[in-house]
Amino acid sequence: MSKKFAEYSTDEQRNIKRVGIGVAMIAMLGVGIGVGANSAGGESDASSQKVKTVTKTETPKACLTALDQSRNIFSATVDFTDIVAVYLPMIAEAGMAGLEQDIAQIEDITERINDSNKDLEALNVRVHKYGTAFDAAAVKCES
Repeated sequence: MSKKFAEYSTDEQRNIKRVGIGVAMIAMLGVGIGVGANSAGGESDASSQKVKTVTKTETPKACLTALDQSRNIFSATVDFTDIVAVYLPMIAEAGMAGLEQDIAQIEDITERINDSNKDLEALNVRVHKYGTAFDAAAVKCES
């Protein structure tokens, strides 16, 4: 069962919003290009010769940067789910090892959990870096 948005931590909510904004920006860019392409050429009347006008629009660099950063955030989100997929079963293993008072297994699981925590901390640094770059680029893109 999936979590409701309010059940995520503030950082997770912020990252979800960033991914959503990135997807929305990609969609708006696609719509903008589509609208520009649709309005680029046409006929003045039925008797005139058909003339096709092609207008090449260039996406502002800040918008491209925001798109790149949203892709990075999305990639980091995928990495997060990979870490969590490994992490969650270890919690159950740790519980069973505790019930069985299996010290060797508890120590092994503790080491693996610590490794996963390091991976999560490194991922958090990446997401914040991408998020900061995305926020700065998005502000420039929107202005």
